[in-house]
Amino acid sequence: MGRLIRTMAIMVAVLFLVSPAGAAGNHRTLHLNEAASAGGPEDVALRYFKRQVEQSTHGSVTIDIHLDGGLGNPQTSVQDMMFGDLDLYSGNLADFLPLMIDEVSGLQTPFLIPGPAAARLYLASPLLDEARDKVLHSRHIRFLEMTAMRKPSHILVANRAISGPGDLAGLRIASQLPLTKDAARLWQVLGATYRPLAPAALRDALAAKKIDAILYPDIDAGRGPAAGLAPNLLEIDDCPSIWQISINEAVWQKLSAAEKSALADGAAASAGIFEVEADRQLQKKVALATAGKQRTYQKLEPAAFRARLGSSYRLFVDDGALNPEVLETADKAAR
Repeated sequence: MGRLIRTMAIMVAVLFLVSPAGAAGNHRTLHLNEAASAGGPEDVALRYFKRQVEQSTHGSVTIDIHLDGGLGNPQTSVQDMMFGDLDLYSGNLADFLPLMIDEVSGLQTPFLIPGPAAARLYLASPLLDEARDKVLHSRHIRFLEMTAMRKPSHILVANRAISGPGDLAGLRIASQLPLTKDAARLWQVLGATYRPLAPAALRDALAAKKIDAILYPDIDAGRGPAAGLAPNLLEIDDCPSIWQISINEAVWQKLSAAEKSALADGAAASAGIFEVEADRQLQKKVALATAGKQRTYQKLEPAAFRARLGSSYRLFVDDGALNPEVLETADKAAR
């Protein structure tokens, strides 16, 4: 009788280990930090990513999304990823500038990579493969996705019509986010004069006609109070804005092959969701900004601006302001 009881106990234990309830012991929750707020394209894409991963892994991996930088700002998030204090991070690729100085600086050099098509080729280049490997091996961060683009990269609010680089002559331009010294130099080559002003002073400067245009990071800012003083809203892809999803390498190595595949596939699919949603929201906001108002919305083609700046980029290389391999890669992508 005792032997029978022991045998039954062993059978129950085995059944427990192979049952779904027993498998729950392998469950893993990954915490993801994102600086963007709820309702934006990041939120929509991440909810899709979460759903895909959890369905594909049958719940063995769940994603806990923290919006509004709930787990830290972009700078601390990158540091936490390096030291294993954060599982997943999504945000602008520019947040990784300290780890990929040359490669990301190329993306932030105005008109060097003119538009989404060139940006895709740049991101798929051997140079960016080297950058990804560098970050992986030296900083223990693996990029699951770094191809999603938010268009446009900037909105230019101007008090005069602009259709190409020839219309920038004499333009006095300010920016909500301060321009780098090199960016200001390139705008000057195009004929515009950069006036560094505090964000709070931009509207008054435009109203007093001390400046002619303001460069904004997105349509939300561009259709704000200052837009009423300048009727021209201009979409300009001067510096590609890339959204990425990355994971700490130690966390990645603890996942099974199937779980890794689920995360990689989910991240790749979420890039497309991000772009579609970002464009949908942009079109809606453009319609609101121009409906019933004396405002126009126009897209500027970046290739014409790049053509004007070709010799300037070579001077940047000579000055040490631009890596020659970055320029070579960007030239190939722009052809």
